[in-house]
Amino acid sequence: FTLDKTGVFTMSRGQGLEGLNLRPGEVVGTSVYDVYRDYPDVSKAMDRALAGEAFSEILELGELVFEVCCAPLLDRAGEQIGVRGVAIDVTEAARQEELIQLRGSDLSRAYIDVLCAVTNDKLQIMSRDELGRALGEPLGEPLVVAHISQLQAVRASLRRHLMAMLVDPVDVDAVVVAAGEAATNGIKHGGGCQIQLYQLGRTTQIEVTDSGSGIDFSDLPRAVLSAGFSTKGSLGVGFSIMLEICDHVFLATDPQGTTVLLEAGDRAQSGSLENVIGRSISV
Repeated sequence: FTLDKTGVFTMSRGQGLEGLNLRPGEVVGTSVYDVYRDYPDVSKAMDRALAGEAFSEILELGELVFEVCCAPLLDRAGEQIGVRGVAIDVTEAARQEELIQLRGSDLSRAYIDVLCAVTNDKLQIMSRDELGRALGEPLGEPLVVAHISQLQAVRASLRRHLMAMLVDPVDVDAVVVAAGEAATNGIKHGGGCQIQLYQLGRTTQIEVTDSGSGIDFSDLPRAVLSAGFSTKGSLGVGFSIMLEICDHVFLATDPQGTTVLLEAGDRAQSGSLENVIGRSISV
């Protein structure tokens, strides 16, 4: 198709017109803004084209999807006298992509449901917003950890804080180990992490956040259920340790990073720290 500098069609042809119930040349002499008055995205795109911008954009016209490519139409002197463009019907391809995304979403949901079930609801996977709503009151300032060499000092700091929050010293040692596993993975796979303590009633929460590339859902079942499994995107054996020690482990992950929230409170001890870790690595 071509338009003059006011947006009036000067040429319109091609098989794609059939889906729009138009014949070749039918809209010639009519403004593109009148023909597509019910599609504001088309008007915005044509504004850009008439302003001299060359671009490619996906536009939806009802149930149809077009990839529209526009460029200035110039006279021999190089002055813009209108727009030339091609609109390619990509409806079928768009539907297939949407179907693939839906299937991927269904698969992710299945992973989440199964992992929640096999861990007796100890592991809960949620969105960042959902995880944010699960937080209690923050305690102190966050600890920023950039290198593995800082972990010893971080563990010592966590131990001092947790001694005032958890009744049993064995609990304190175990939770420090779990937090250390989460922090280690944040450093290894996220280039560093931030640790923040929260209090929710009688429950202590430790949030560990990194800015890595997130965890691949296809790796998550093995990362949680298989001792020793590890990839760049997984939490490896540390996940088993966290689940063995903590009351709950909340996980939010996406391409912008991963947040692990560990919860511990007043509960019956499940043996010495050595036995707890021993069970977690022999799953």
